[in-house]
Amino acid sequence: MRVKICGITRAEDAAVAVEAGVWALGFVFHGPSPRNVDAVLAQRIASQLPSGVTAVAVFRDAHRDDVLRVLESTCITTVQLHGAHDVRIPPEVRVIRACTAVDGDADAAASDELVLLDNSQPGSGTRVDWQAAARLAARRPVVLAGGLTPDNVATAIEIVAPYAVDVSTGVERAPGVKDPRLIRAFIGAVRAAVSA
Repeated sequence: MRVKICGITRAEDAAVAVEAGVWALGFVFHGPSPRNVDAVLAQRIASQLPSGVTAVAVFRDAHRDDVLRVLESTCITTVQLHGAHDVRIPPEVRVIRACTAVDGDADAAASDELVLLDNSQPGSGTRVDWQAAARLAARRPVVLAGGLTPDNVATAIEIVAPYAVDVSTGVERAPGVKDPRLIRAFIGAVRAAVSA
C-alpha cells in the first residue's frame, strides 16, 4: 500500500517521511493555504528525494501559467489538480485528479489519470464518504485522502481498498509542520493493515 504525505514545507519532515517508507510527497502551490510553498523551496526538497519517492505539485483552481512555471523551475513531474482549472498538462507529466467521492468528476477523469478522493475543502481534515469511495475504488485505482489519521487509516483501507492513501493534517502538530511520531505511526498503521 502506497502512502503520500501532502503539505510538506520542511526538509526535515520530508526526510522523516522518506525514512519511514513514503511513496510520494505533496508540495502545495496555493497561496491561501498554510502549507503553501514556493518553487525554490519545493525544488530544494524534491531534488534531494531518492528515486523511489515521487514529488507532487498540488494546485487548487490552477491557471496554466502557474502550473507550467512550477514544472519548468523544479524537477517535479507529477501534478495534483483540485477544483477548477484551465490547464493542459504536458504529456510527460503524470496527473492526479482530485475529486469528491460523490461527484461525477472521478468517472470523467481520463483513464491515465490517477483519481484522488478528498472532500470539497482539501486540507481541512474532514473525512470523505468511505462507502462511496469503496464503490469508486472497485472500478478504478484511487488515492484515498480526507481526514485520515494513524487511528483510522486501517479501517479506511479495509472498507475502501484504495491504491494509495494520502495524509496531511492527520500527521501535523501545526498547519504545515509535520510530527515525526505521527508520520511513523501512520505509515506503521498502513503496513499493519495491509499485512493483517
